[in-house]
Amino acid sequence: MCGIAGFIDSTFTSSENEIMIKEMLQSIIHRGSDNSDFKIINNTYLGHNRLSIIDLTKESNQPYIYKNFHLVFNGEIYNYIEIREDLIQLGYQFETNSDTEVLIKSFEAFGEKCVDKFMGMWAFVIYDDKKQTLFCSRDRFGIKPFYYILNETGFYFSSEIKSLKKIKNFKAEINLNHVQRYLSIGLVAYKDQTFYTEIKSLPAATNLTYINKKTNINEYWSLKKTPEKIDFNSAKDQFSKLLKQSVDQHLRRDVKIGACLSGGIDSSSLVSMISKEYNFQLDTYNIYYDGKNETDERKWVYDVIEKYKNLTPHFITPTENDIKSSLKKIIYHQDGPIPSSGIMSQYFLFQEVKKDDIKVIIDGQGADEYLAGYFNFYPYFFAELLKKMNFWNYFKETRIYSKSQNFSIKKNILLHITSLKNIFVSYEKSKQIELNRKPNILKNNKPIQFNFDKSIYKRSNADELVIQHLNLLILPNLLHYEDRNSMAFTIESRLPFLDHRLVEYVYNLPFSFKIKNGFTKYILRESMKNITPNSVLERTDKKGFTTPGEVKWLNGALKELIKENNLRYLEESCNLEKVYKLIREFKKEDYSNSALVWRIVMLNEWLKQEYESGLVITYSK
Repeated sequence: MCGIAGFIDSTFTSSENEIMIKEMLQSIIHRGSDNSDFKIINNTYLGHNRLSIIDLTKESNQPYIYKNFHLVFNGEIYNYIEIREDLIQLGYQFETNSDTEVLIKSFEAFGEKCVDKFMGMWAFVIYDDKKQTLFCSRDRFGIKPFYYILNETGFYFSSEIKSLKKIKNFKAEINLNHVQRYLSIGLVAYKDQTFYTEIKSLPAATNLTYINKKTNINEYWSLKKTPEKIDFNSAKDQFSKLLKQSVDQHLRRDVKIGACLSGGIDSSSLVSMISKEYNFQLDTYNIYYDGKNETDERKWVYDVIEKYKNLTPHFITPTENDIKSSLKKIIYHQDGPIPSSGIMSQYFLFQEVKKDDIKVIIDGQGADEYLAGYFNFYPYFFAELLKKMNFWNYFKETRIYSKSQNFSIKKNILLHITSLKNIFVSYEKSKQIELNRKPNILKNNKPIQFNFDKSIYKRSNADELVIQHLNLLILPNLLHYEDRNSMAFTIESRLPFLDHRLVEYVYNLPFSFKIKNGFTKYILRESMKNITPNSVLERTDKKGFTTPGEVKWLNGALKELIKENNLRYLEESCNLEKVYKLIREFKKEDYSNSALVWRIVMLNEWLKQEYESGLVITYSK
């Protein structure tokens, strides 16, 4: 886990370029301070900040050179041991025990197809000094970030946006289309877009080649629907086997490891599985808030701790002063406005992990998106039952679900209407209608620009929802927060649920294996019986990352931010009359637009930082 940066540019002098690469690396030194170095090859600058996790020797430092190949790499190839054995059979010899050496020799052996063999998270760049080509790749789900600029003078890349602002000819034009997506639905990650027009994000599961001042981008992987007939018990056994394999490989490291333990099903299952199979001492981390109606999941955490004695629990509850004093740093590390208060809670959790000198953390991110963990999966699942005229299961499942959520008669009727509607109206169309109704506070008043992922593969509406959650609406944003918050404290966050072999397998299972008897993530719950405490597996509530919420903080610790005279940084982009109206309604305890008010305030705070940094800000039309 590291930070990478570099460029190909013949415009500036060699001394200017050397200053630029040093500044780029220094701006992301938090991503890895064990070693920082750069190399210059044919006017190509490759820089690397190392966080040493596997093979801690200096021989595995980067940029890593092998023959005519020069590599900078951020991430982990978890199955590097298995690939290494394959390469040895092909005649390769190895000088280190690192996945870095496996990666570069895989590239020589298999070319661009090497990424098909990798299971892991990565963003890497390989410069071939014979062909004078730059090959860049990002992992299948985009766990590791990769940003770049392509302009008339060259090609520039980095792990974080802040690093690219060090480029001498950087144009600080704010991308208002992206600002609008952020304000409307809270997106910070969307395809190749960023908050700056000039800076692009390499999409997940894509390779980029730069040669002769041109780029060629190709998608190398996508989820394909190839269902197979299988009974539930066989599927459960295979799911358990794949999850165990993923956990085994995600535990490979030469440093101390810990785990997030929220009390939810995903993190509790991972911690329980690790405890049962390995029984080494494991530090776990949970964040909570005291007080009436606050979010506090410690009672489920205690059940896991009681079952497994190898766990050393840590509980964190931020103070009002923590919230006020940390906001500026959090926005800085997120490289943009923060769309929800939960991101701050995650920051405080990793801050605590850092105190214990832990370099690797296991987290449960990613399971909800393909195991149907969100409540909005239910109406689409029910629609599939109706479509197949499976009325017995439809009425059984809707009744159990309604009872578990204590639905009123009105909500029950609405559930049936929505389920029926979802037979005929796709998720894409429903979401687009919802987006068109969102209030627009920008001056340009343009309709929101949003395109759903298309596929040549036929999918049910329920499967379509999985794809949009994984590729577009939820997971890319969660991964953005996870990476920035963990790396702010030089911590590598590992996500065993995002082993692509596991995701591919679950995606092709019947949806009734994912939702059943009123439970989401049914196959996970059944697989974890006798491993994870029943109290956790039987939970039917769904909580995001622990936080008291936007309303409390904007009325308390952050109340100064909603004063109208503090919102002056919005005047170039937003209709201030609309902004002030929303703020006044919020102050009168009308919280119907509290999420939007939070985003507005955080947009202002981010723009304030950008202006104060000395950038000459302009806005797209």
